[in-house]
Order: sequence, then structure tokens, then C-alpha cells
Amino acid sequence: MKPLRQTRLPKALSHKDCMRIINAVEHPVYRNCILVMYSCGLRLGEAVKIQVSHIDKPTSILTIIGKYNRQRQVPVPPTTLKAIRDLWKTHKNKRYLFPNRYGKTHTSVASVRVAFNHARAAAGMKDVTPHVFRHSFATRLLEQGVDTRIVQILLGHASIRSTQVYTHLTTPIQSQVRKAVEKLITSPI
Repeated sequence: MKPLRQTRLPKALSHKDCMRIINAVEHPVYRNCILVMYSCGLRLGEAVKIQVSHIDKPTSILTIIGKYNRQRQVPVPPTTLKAIRDLWKTHKNKRYLFPNRYGKTHTSVASVRVAFNHARAAAGMKDVTPHVFRHSFATRLLEQGVDTRIVQILLGHASIRSTQVYTHLTTPIQSQVRKAVEKLITSPI
């Protein structure tokens, strides 16, 4: 018989910790890129490649080209939309929302990762990667009662099993299970 494969639960930060890291990023392009990652649940590679035309202005919906060229749409929160509009006004790049310093292409994943690591250190945190923001996004949604299927769509997961791992993290779900088990155990026979 094959031994069971061990899987680790993804790490998630509190909203406050995510914002501490974001606010510690000095460069406005990198800071806004990381803000979009967190507020829209994006992978780092997806966030850096966002084009101005990917945001539908009337609906505030962002179209993302994810893994395997799968397309998905995610809403952009109003505060994030304002921040990226203000950023765009500073560079007015016609194609990329997060252009590199020359404006010819998008900023690099490596540049944003370096800025993230500096901000993380400035915020006094260890063992946190940019991908933790994606986990934190999913966890916050589930804590607020958003259906797992909706979270799956927003994250672009092909399988619901990829999304269900986040249900183990949320405090409200743990509390609901604890109450249900307590009720089961204390109910008369």
C-alpha cells in the first residue's frame, strides 16, 4: 500500500498584516501591483501583465489571463480601482498598468518580488511570499460567507478540490464545526 501524500495547508495572513506589507512598499508601481494581487486574488505573474484594456471601466471588472491561458473575470474593489487610476495618471502607459521603467513592457516578476521581500522585512515578517496574498484573499472571502464555488471561479481553479483547502483555514468555519459537534455530543440520546 502506498503511503498517504502529505499536503500542507496554505498560510494566510490577516487583512491588517497584508496591508502592513503593502504600505511598506516604497515604489508606487510595485505597491499597486501587490495591492491588486491581494484585493483580486491574483498570482504575481498575472498581476504584472495586466494591461490597461483588461479593466472594464463601467463595471470595474478585470479580465485576467491565468494559467494555461484560461481567462477569468474578477471585480476590482473601488479603493483599489482609485489607487490604480491614480498610479496610471503618473505614467500614462497606453498598454501596461504596471510598466517597467522604460515603458516598453510590463514590470518584471523579479522586481516586484524583491520589493515585496523588502517590504515584508520592513514589516517584521518572515516566511511570507507574494502567493500568501492569494491565500489570504480566498480565506477572507470564505470567512465572509462567499460560496466555495464563487471563490473557485475568482481564483481560476480548474478543480473545486484546489479551492476547498481554504475551508480548513477559516475561523468561522472552524467555529461552526465546533458548535455542531458540541451540539451533537451534548444532545440527549
